[in-house]
Amino acid sequence: MYNITVRKSLMAFASLINKLSMATASAALIALLTPAVAQSVVLVTNNVIIPPPDKETPEVGICPPWCGNGVVLTLFTDSPPRTAINNTPFNIIGAIDIIPDDQDAIWGGAISNIFRSLVISPDGKKLVQSGGIIPPGGIVYPFRITNPPGSHIRFDAELIFDYATVPETTPVWSLLALGAVGLGSVFRGKGRVNS
Repeated sequence: MYNITVRKSLMAFASLINKLSMATASAALIALLTPAVAQSVVLVTNNVIIPPPDKETPEVGICPPWCGNGVVLTLFTDSPPRTAINNTPFNIIGAIDIIPDDQDAIWGGAISNIFRSLVISPDGKKLVQSGGIIPPGGIVYPFRITNPPGSHIRFDAELIFDYATVPETTPVWSLLALGAVGLGSVFRGKGRVNS
């Protein structure tokens, strides 16, 4: 049973490596077909995958001490790949990665075995990943490949969370307020009896 699981994991990883080589080749082809752009622009391939068998131990949390919808994380393409854990109580259902205009780079491709939809904007500056879930405690292995290799490009990442399972705060506060009013009336009633 264990050998079958390991074999399936290795086959899935080999398939992903094959996709990765195709994405790298397509980024190189874009560079060849657009030489004026290729001389000044760094092509970046973004990869958000389930960790390979030897990288399954989380090294960092995906979020800083607090993050949620609307919080933007600044990242760099030359950061070493590290296995990350969803250290929030919410499902991560997508990500928007934006290369700022002051960075001479565009997204040249994306690979994921977590998110089914990977859409690059026409100007190549925005990558929207959706159609997947990283549950609380789920682990991912994000890394980038640049052409030319090792390019230091800054980009902003915004994670998209699914808050549907979280109770809204208004009913909770309403219940607490009603409880306080009820408790207050009990104490007021006791005061009248003693007078």
